[in-house]
Amino acid sequence: MVSKPKYDETTLQQLYQLACQEGWDQLTVSERMAVGRWCKKNSLPKPDGLPHATKPIAQPEPEPRLDGFETIPVIDGRKRKAEEPVKTSQKAAKTASDEEDMRLFNAVRFLEGWPEDITPVRPIHAGKWTLAGQALRRFPDRPAIIADNLSRSQARGLRNRMQKASIPAFQPPKDYRVEIAPDHKHEGMYVVIAAYTGKHPR
Repeated sequence: MVSKPKYDETTLQQLYQLACQEGWDQLTVSERMAVGRWCKKNSLPKPDGLPHATKPIAQPEPEPRLDGFETIPVIDGRKRKAEEPVKTSQKAAKTASDEEDMRLFNAVRFLEGWPEDITPVRPIHAGKWTLAGQALRRFPDRPAIIADNLSRSQARGLRNRMQKASIPAFQPPKDYRVEIAPDHKHEGMYVVIAAYTGKHPR
C-alpha cells in the first residue's frame, strides 16, 4: 500500500514561495526536505542560499512641530529641536501675500481713472519780496535795488526788517548784505540795496 504524501503540490508551491520571499530558514526541517525534493523534481533552483529575512526596525513617529521648529530624534534616543525653523510653504506665503494685498487695497477706494471734474489748483502768486529774494539768489553777489522812492525812515525800517529775518524771503539774514542809499531818481528819497552773499544760491 502506497502512503499519501505529507505535502501536496499546492502546499509545496506555497512553501517554495515562502522560502524565496522570506528565506530558507523560515521553513522547518521536514519542509526543507520536501521542498528540496520538489525543486529537484521540477528542475527549480533550491532557495537554500537566501538569507534569513529580518523585520525592519520600526522608526519612532516624529513628534508634532512646536513654535515653527521640527523635533528630530538623536542617537541616544533623546529629542532636540532643529536649529533652523521649518520653512513656510510657497502656498502659505502666497496666501499671506494675498491677505496683505487685500488689506492695503481696502484701506482706500480706488477709481477706474481720473474724474473729468477735477478742480485745478489755483496758482499761488509770489509775493513782492519772494520774487526779490529769488532774483538775488539766482544772481549772487550782485547788488540790486529792491525798493525805491522811500523816505529815510522807511528805508531804514525795511533794512532792519531784513536784517532781523522778519521777511521770510530773505532768510537767513546773514546770507544777505543790505544797505540804504539816496534815490537819484527821486529827490530826497532813498533806495534799499541788497545782495545774496551766502553759499547756497538757488
